Parts: sequence; structure tokens; C-alpha cells
Amino acid sequence: MSDYRINCLFVIDDLGSGGSQRQMVETALQFAKLGYNVNVAYYFMRDYYEDILISNNIKTIKILIGSPLKRILKFRHLIRKGNYDYVISYLGVPNFICELASIPSKKWRLIVNERSADPKILSSFKSWFIRLFHLSADNIVCNSVSSLNIVRKVNPFIPERKLSVIYNMIDPDLWKPLDAYQFRKSGQLRIVVAASQRYLKNLSGLLKALLLLTDEEKRSLSIDWYGDRLQPPFLDNSVIEGMDFIERFQLNDIIRLFPATKNIKNIMLEADVIALFSFFEGLPNSICEGMALGKPVIASSVSDIPLIIEDGINGKLCNPGDPESIAAVLRWFSEQDNEMLAQMGRSNRKKAVELFDKNIIMDKYLELIK
Repeated sequence: MSDYRINCLFVIDDLGSGGSQRQMVETALQFAKLGYNVNVAYYFMRDYYEDILISNNIKTIKILIGSPLKRILKFRHLIRKGNYDYVISYLGVPNFICELASIPSKKWRLIVNERSADPKILSSFKSWFIRLFHLSADNIVCNSVSSLNIVRKVNPFIPERKLSVIYNMIDPDLWKPLDAYQFRKSGQLRIVVAASQRYLKNLSGLLKALLLLTDEEKRSLSIDWYGDRLQPPFLDNSVIEGMDFIERFQLNDIIRLFPATKNIKNIMLEADVIALFSFFEGLPNSICEGMALGKPVIASSVSDIPLIIEDGINGKLCNPGDPESIAAVLRWFSEQDNEMLAQMGRSNRKKAVELFDKNIIMDKYLELIK
């Protein structure tokens, strides 16, 4: 009997707390549990998830090179000399690096993952250019139909057989509701947002919406926002502007900003509603996880979210560019009784198990690499 183990290399820009990183780590862990020899390579020094990988005997490879050209060459050497059977990459530039390494030929199977439905991809020369190299990948996996449609527009020459949609992966035994959860334990509706601090996540829209509520409506809400980049280096000025806004309009008792935490599951378990107000998304982890935990959802009507959130059934949708729309959703939730919230949560739990169960998602990945 052969002792050979199938070798997999996962490639991403960093191991920060972002949604793509979380999905990559979970997928790598699942491959490792199946007996694959898994390595993870990255090139920016953000290592939020590194200890999880190492504790599961997954080797991490840091290629901390400032020069983009030298970084590309270093990754090319790693991939071509690493005796890998499968290379699985995430996000635009890491995908590009792995696709370049496949030229002029390769002996491994290359699966690249697209996680964004940012419409700016269509107008950005860089984003358009690097996705031309998808032709050298064996499979392009998108985590939303919206992302898939963008890839098709950017590179219409990609054969349809290479394209697929695979939703985010959730462990339903880990992400499960509390028994007999009590809504509004503090007398307020507790809303939790799990999103990084940058303009596209739309803290500004939420804050402007709060100003449109009456004092009584505001007092009925308690909003906690957890996300990285709460401290320098900031991705943009959104968090600075947001903190100034909160202070200026005395919203401190209604909304609080916290750094990203590895304890987010327990925090979400104690939430009444999970929310996300982004201008665009692929398929956000926090919505998938909130659904699995049996929570009602507030979300922007973008990407595939309207396909999984039925307005008024398992959540409410809002227009992220319209504070009045956000305010209307907050007002609607403040008026619902606890039984309505529980019913929405049960609906979400059922749908999350059907759509995001890790076994279903892994079967789809394994089908690709057969």
C-alpha cells in the first residue's frame, strides 16, 4: 500500500480576519481532516488565523517580499518546485500569481476562488487584466452568482465548464442556535455587525439612519459592530469619521465599535439580529453564520443576498445607499414581537443547513478535483 499523501497548497494574500481568509482556512482544515497534506502560503504579515492552522498541523509559508516582481518569482519557484497535486488560491492578485506560475505548462490542478462582486472590477484595468489569466486555471470558483456574472463579463473566453458557484462553508454542529434563546433580554433589540472598518461596509449609512429614528426608537436598539482596522493602519478614513459622528451626535449609548475577535460566534449567539449594510459583497460570512445560529438578518439588497433572504420572512433587506431605507428596516425590527423574531431565526437555520453545510460544500470541491 502506498503511503503517498496528496499535496495541496492554498495561496492567499494574508491570514487576516477577513471573510475570504476565514473560508480559505475552513476549507484547508477540511482537506487536512480528509488526510491531504496541506500547506498555506501568504505574503502580507497579518496572521490572525495562523495559530489555528499550525495547531491543526498545517504548515504556513510566509513569503514576505516587498517587491511585487520578486514576490511573483518566489511564488513561481514555490509552486513549480513544490510537487503539489492541487493549488487552490483566493482573491484577485493571489489568483494571478498562481496563474502566472502555471505558464507555459503545469502538472498540478489549479483552482482559483473569486470572492468579490465589486462592480468596480468591470471598470478597473488592473482587475480586468489579471482576470484574463483565468484561462490558465482548471476551475474558477465563485461564492455568488453575482461574482460569477462579473467574471463572465471580464473574460468571456473562459469555457463554461471551468466556472462554478460554491457557497460559503459552515459547520452546522459548531454554528448552531442556543436552546430556548430569549430575545431582548436587556429590554433592547441587540444587533451585531461583524465587518471590517472601511467605506464599503457602510458604517456611515447606518449612523445617518440612526439620526432618522425617534428618541424612543433609538433607545429600543443596542448595536455592536466588530471588525478589524479599528486602530492604525486604517484601510481608509471611515472609522475615524464614524467615531467623530458617534461622538458629535451622542450615539455612544446606541452603537459601539469593537475590534475583530475570535470569540465572534459567542457574541453572535447573544445577538437578537445579525446585520450587514455593505455597498457590495460576494457572499458575506457573517450573514451565513448568523443564519446558521438561527438569527434574523438585516442585509443590503446586493449580490446573492436577495436569493437567500426573503424580505419579511427570514430577514429584511435595505438599500445601502439610502439611510431612510436602513432606518425603515431598523424601525420594522423594533416593532416585531419576540415570537416573530424566533420564527425568522428558525427559517434561517433551516436554510443555512441546506445551503452552507460543510459536507455539502466539500463534496462540491472534491467533485472539482476528481
